[in-house]
Amino acid sequence: EYVHTIKDWKTGQTTFGSGEVPRLQKWFHRDLKPFTTCWRQQFDRWQAHPYDTTLSKIQNEILDSVQEFVPDIEPDEFNSMLLNRYRNGLDSIKPHQDSVPEFGENPTVICVSLGETRTIVFNRINSKEEEPIQIPLESGSILVMKGSTQKHFRHGIPKTSQEVGERFSLTIRR
Repeated sequence: EYVHTIKDWKTGQTTFGSGEVPRLQKWFHRDLKPFTTCWRQQFDRWQAHPYDTTLSKIQNEILDSVQEFVPDIEPDEFNSMLLNRYRNGLDSIKPHQDSVPEFGENPTVICVSLGETRTIVFNRINSKEEEPIQIPLESGSILVMKGSTQKHFRHGIPKTSQEVGERFSLTIRR
């Protein structure tokens, strides 16, 4: 079981105002930049929080591990982390692309899962015939999305009716 000390998780309305965000979040950026400046409305949950020494240490350890398997990862390029807290199987994230301009044309997103296993689903854009790719994200797993992944696929964590406990995802990006 993971113990955390974060008390001020963020939630709020979805980007399109269709309801409450079905998970809790907290955005960290080394230069305190918001998640994006391109949305018409700025949401409280996207305001940046400062890194502390613990978060910096965690990020550095993750990047060191990733670099063993993906040697072209440049740890110094990563300056932000989005924490997502999925409280149960009803918490989710809809299919989306990480494509805001601040992330660049071919963003790299490194996701670390802690807690209960949840499945991430990738759907190819412009292909209704291709089967979705489903990857169970077990506790301690690391998923790296890079290159043109965001251009060709949407990804999400669907709701599940199964009883599942808490899951945290730490997504590191530039």
